[in-house]
Amino acid sequence: MLSTAPVTKILENHPGCLFHEDFIGVCKPLEILDITSFAHLRMSHSGEFGAIATNPEFMRNYLDKAHYNADVHVNPKHCHLSNCLMWDVLDLKGQASQMIKDAADHDFKHIFTVIKPTETHVDYYHFGTHLETASINQRYVNHLDLLEAFIAYFNNKMKASPDLYSAYDLKVSMNQPDPSLYELDLLNSLSLEDKMDFLDQIKIDQINKMDVFTKRELDYVPLILLGLTSKEIAKKLNISVRTAEEYTASLRDKLKARNKMDLVSKLLMLRKNE
Repeated sequence: MLSTAPVTKILENHPGCLFHEDFIGVCKPLEILDITSFAHLRMSHSGEFGAIATNPEFMRNYLDKAHYNADVHVNPKHCHLSNCLMWDVLDLKGQASQMIKDAADHDFKHIFTVIKPTETHVDYYHFGTHLETASINQRYVNHLDLLEAFIAYFNNKMKASPDLYSAYDLKVSMNQPDPSLYELDLLNSLSLEDKMDFLDQIKIDQINKMDVFTKRELDYVPLILLGLTSKEIAKKLNISVRTAEEYTASLRDKLKARNKMDLVSKLLMLRKNE
């Protein structure tokens, strides 16, 4: 469906409304983590997206107010810690700020987004809660492995349901992206050289004192702290992707990290233990 179609018409025929209970059933496992709101947006490289959410009224508000012009896909650089975004840490302005306020009004609070790029599109998996406490952000980080498992399960369930999967056929095009997300003062505004200098100091002063790391692993640490993928690290160090993944596994094993985000957190905490 083209973006010129009225929002009411899109929602009238949207699987998220027609098969709402089925979609709620797919997302039910998230309740164990106190995640009670979920939305998935699939953005094509041409700028069109299809989406589905657990709350049709949230989606109506999102489309009616064109909040997609201020969402994370407007500026993907704001994803951090290996393609994840914790919205509570952003100093949002303009339409982006209003989008988050409207989401909270629909019990979509403390949003955590996992971003998965593919050759043809980018998937945005948004997790939220009815809870007021921001401490759920720690739960997201501690259980990223469970969120990843849910994403795999979710994709399989959607593909197995032609009715629900047709949500991605009802496409909307972005209009005029709101500049708010471009104006945020984040770590991403630092140059790569500045970030490398900062991380090198941590490596030299703290991490380098640990006998458990090999010299090659010490070269690897600043890059993983920057959030680079295994493919990007392999290119920088002139090694294979498989070798880069083995370095990640080795560091996780040595620091008993549950996942990559936990590894980053533990590496950054090392200097506090000196």
